[in-house]
Amino acid sequence: MIQGVYDFPDVVKGDTFNAVSFTIAIDAIAVNLTGAAISVKFRSSFNSPPSLSLSVGSGVTVTNAAGGVFRINAFACNFPVGTYVYDIQISVGGTIKTYIKGSLNVLNEVTS
Repeated sequence: MIQGVYDFPDVVKGDTFNAVSFTIAIDAIAVNLTGAAISVKFRSSFNSPPSLSLSVGSGVTVTNAAGGVFRINAFACNFPVGTYVYDIQISVGGTIKTYIKGSLNVLNEVTS
């Protein structure tokens, strides 16, 4: 399995982070997410405490379990200005995998 990299579009501090959907598949076969625990953490650096932690029912929605589709829901991005790292870890059927990682750049706002 090759871990995917997805860098989110820049977001201005205080603006809404738009919802983003992902489909998890291995060799073009969807990973069934029925009963899956999905954890998303944003950090200012790899060793820092999470700036935001999301999970199913709390910022993450499985939209098509059999099709391997889930969404990070929209949220107000109130992170301090900077670049953040994140990854998405999925636990299903006793297997834990980090399928996706990347970054989010938070820009300074002018209108506050």
